[in-house]
Order: sequence, then structure tokens, then C-alpha cells
Amino acid sequence: MLTWKFKKGDKNRKAIFSILNGSEPAFDAKRWNDNLKIRKTHNCYAYVLDIIKDDFEKKPQPGYAAGYPYLSDNDIRACDKMFERIKADNPSAIRSKYSDACPNGYRKGYLAVDDSENTDYHFYRMDSNGLWSHKPGSTNARMENYDGKRIIAPHKARRESNSHVYSKSCGYFCFDPKQSKLSNKPLKK
Repeated sequence: MLTWKFKKGDKNRKAIFSILNGSEPAFDAKRWNDNLKIRKTHNCYAYVLDIIKDDFEKKPQPGYAAGYPYLSDNDIRACDKMFERIKADNPSAIRSKYSDACPNGYRKGYLAVDDSENTDYHFYRMDSNGLWSHKPGSTNARMENYDGKRIIAPHKARRESNSHVYSKSCGYFCFDPKQSKLSNKPLKK
């Protein structure tokens, strides 16, 4: 595991990072933030998969590329249903742990949900610097959580915004980005 010693405070305090495998994307704010159309039509799901599609008019949702219907609140509240949809869009997806390395060529993501009446989901991705980043909805991709602190471990980070508290952890997963599919259109009923 990678460790960094902090210079301020306790000399023995260490931060423990998830293991890198060399396949993680570099954080590239310009790619996600500079084009207004991309920023507005690409969300945390597109971001974790690292896919940009110029023809999107709406944000993509888990399962749409595999032909799943509209994503309901009940789907979002059930981590197993969300993972089923992720796996349908990327058959290589496997559950993982923070401390486990993904297989070579794979990348690591994390999913948390707000399972209150204001249901929503949120994805984070591990970047090549060993830290985590995210893209909340149609806002900018960023390396900080909602209190402005760098994200070392999403399961320990403050996962709260002005409108959501992503208190339910659905956990970590690994996936081969070459197998990822993304769509912003649900199956028509």
C-alpha cells in the first residue's frame, strides 16, 4: 500500500491509499469542465467510466446502455440493483474493496446513495495520483469532497452536498474501461 507521512501535526500519522495498478486515468478538469454542453449533459456515472459523448442531450444512467428501463428510486436505494445495472453496462465489473488492487487494465470506482425521500446516487473514481475525484451532476469535476478536502477514501469522506446526503455506501468496484458502454436513453416502456 502507498503511504504518505503528514508533516503537520502528529509525526506518526499516516494516510493509507488504495493500491494503484497503472490503469487509472489522470485527473483532467479541462476535459470535463471547460465545455458547457459536456458539463451539463455528463454526470458522475459518465465520469467514473471516463466516457464523453458529444451527442448527449441528457445525463446517462446506469443500465441504459444495456437496455434497462428508467432508473427508479427503488433501483437507486438497492445497491445490488445498482451494481446489476453497472455490470450490464460493463460486463467486466467486479466488486472490490478499498484496499484491494484492481486487475491490470481495470479501474476502480465507488458508489454511494442518498436513500432518503430525496433519492440519488453518486460515483467517485480513483485517479492516477492515488486520490479520488468526482463530478457531481452537471457541476465541475473536482478532486475535493463537499468540505473542500481532498478525497483519500470515499467511504470515509464527507459525502454531502447542498441537496443530498450520500450516507449509504454501496462499495467499491473494478471494471475494464474498454468494455464500458454508456447511454442517456432508457428502454421505452
